[in-house]
Amino acid sequence: MHAVNLSIVAPTCLDEKSLPELLEALENFTLMSPFGVQVLVMDDGGSPRIRRWLAEASGLRPWMTVLTVPAGSGLGAELRAGAAQAAYPLVAWVASPGDRLQDLWEMRRRLMDGADLVVAGRAIFGRPPQLAAAGGRSWRVVVRAWGSWLFSRTVRRLLDLPVADCTNCFRAFRKDALAELSLAQDDFTVGLEMLLKADKREWEIDEIPTVNSRLDDGAGLLGMWRMGAACVGLIVRSWLARLSGGQ
Repeated sequence: MHAVNLSIVAPTCLDEKSLPELLEALENFTLMSPFGVQVLVMDDGGSPRIRRWLAEASGLRPWMTVLTVPAGSGLGAELRAGAAQAAYPLVAWVASPGDRLQDLWEMRRRLMDGADLVVAGRAIFGRPPQLAAAGGRSWRVVVRAWGSWLFSRTVRRLLDLPVADCTNCFRAFRKDALAELSLAQDDFTVGLEMLLKADKREWEIDEIPTVNSRLDDGAGLLGMWRMGAACVGLIVRSWLARLSGGQ
């Protein structure tokens, strides 16, 4: 039975303000799923108020477990800690309330059919995200949507990756396979590192189309520049390693 159930790792270091919305979405998904679901919410101790709120919330939700990690651990550390404590062999990483949780049904099916990693791609089939053209969207959404598409398109051509969107952190994977990757990144680039190392090891990687309605996380121009620079640095290191035959 455990082989068909799903553990979900939910970090809190990205946006504490959206935690109530995220937990509500996870609760609805858990109650309506035809299979067992374990939710692991990571607590980095950044806010005593959030820690108290999580303790109260977990007491009312038997499907939810709060795991404490050192303060300032970062996204990568939260993912690794959560996956290590997952009770089921199939694990999903939900990083935003905007992740469409119903897509986890298809992601789980792909894992059961033999995939090692399933990516929820916003720029599937190479098209620019529709969010960029949606009316009423802020300039941050437009910049990030087109930036993600252009970056993913460039990376796919440079490294021949088997996915159209390499920037979305909404992923599902086999727990035993993740341990082989030795992920080192602790910021949001851990999602890209996961994809690059999985491709290097010739994992079976699948991609499904999805829509993330929370593409705008409030990051300003400087924040987006830093995120882009970090991703470019990781890509350049990976490309140079491949040229030299290294890992």
